Amino acid sequence: VPRTTNGVFNPATTIQAPFTIELWAMTTNLTAGLRPMVTQGRSSVMGDASIGYNNAFAGFGLGQYQGFFYFQLYCTNANANGGPELDMKNIAINTWYHIAVTFDGTTETMYSNGVYVTSATASINTAGLRYVPDLVNPLIIGSGNAVPTGSGGTEWSGVLSEVAIYPTALDQTHIANHYAAATTSDNYAAAVQADSPSYFFRMNEPALTSYPSPSS
Repeated sequence: VPRTTNGVFNPATTIQAPFTIELWAMTTNLTAGLRPMVTQGRSSVMGDASIGYNNAFAGFGLGQYQGFFYFQLYCTNANANGGPELDMKNIAINTWYHIAVTFDGTTETMYSNGVYVTSATASINTAGLRYVPDLVNPLIIGSGNAVPTGSGGTEWSGVLSEVAIYPTALDQTHIANHYAAATTSDNYAAAVQADSPSYFFRMNEPALTSYPSPSS
């Protein structure tokens, strides 16, 4: 999701707290390294004297590392991975998972198939902030960070669908209702849209059967 359109900046592209990220994911690889699904930030930027001019991350990352899904917030602490990481372990290949992660400004929570998985209180940086939005990088679905992609993971191995981002931290009741709408009826899109997402990408375009030539 680009930051600007025809040179006009869109502030909605910066994911601010509180927020919810929701999607369906089916992985085909349990041995690869960092494989982000939805990311904004996680690009190393030199911090100020308060963190010893060390590199720091801002933004968030939701993805997969080998056999588990992860979610992590970044608040520009000196240790970029020093904050709590939410993990959903023992995932299987070729299996659909409904995943939702929320952050209400203090607590980050992960759900799978409408069921609570884990939560943690986000770390505080030297400025007293638990989350620092990334103001530079675009919102990326299915790959790593922007500059360069490799340092924040590589392309997702599998299938992503129904990616939604909300400007609120949905509670478990709403998340469970979304899951139920997909598994017991055909009203998933309506259930998502009823909770006013900022973004909703159905990801139902037909698969590419050929790729354009770089020379043309």
